[in-house]
Amino acid sequence: MNDLLSVKNVSNFASLLEAYLKGGVNLKNAIDGGAGAGTTANQILEHMHSESKIFAFEPFPGNHRFYKNIDD
Repeated sequence: MNDLLSVKNVSNFASLLEAYLKGGVNLKNAIDGGAGAGTTANQILEHMHSESKIFAFEPFPGNHRFYKNIDD
């Protein structure tokens, strides 16, 4: 994904999400694989409707602490 963003001169994920929003693309649900501390998931959530869901998966148990108070 990062290579694709570089080729298209997209410097960050937030700008890609803003472009979707401006283009009228209605993001209903999203998947964040390798969610780390949830930074990208939170960026995505800012560009979605309140009823939308993000399915964030983080395989490294050391990062699970970032999700303790968030819905399973």
